[in-house]
Amino acid sequence: FCLFFARGNCAYGFQCQYHHRIPVRADHTRLLGDELHDAFGRDRHKDHREDMDGVGSVLKPCRTLFVGSISKSKYANPKALESALWKHFGEFGEVENV
Repeated sequence: FCLFFARGNCAYGFQCQYHHRIPVRADHTRLLGDELHDAFGRDRHKDHREDMDGVGSVLKPCRTLFVGSISKSKYANPKALESALWKHFGEFGEVENV
């Protein structure tokens, strides 16, 4: 998957050699066997880094996801936003906390 596409700035467009889409359940299942890389092919580190840079440790799976740029005004109230997050991220597995 193209990390630059995920950030909104892939210069290669349709000629990019990586996927320009959101990973789906089948992708997640296919990638489970590769503990040394994340979905974007980035190397995972031996230990978690203090500066929070990188994609986590190979010894402990990362279970935290930061979601930014959510427009709260599109939801009737905070509970509606929370319900939407549970619904959409629950597709990829168990969600412990929102």
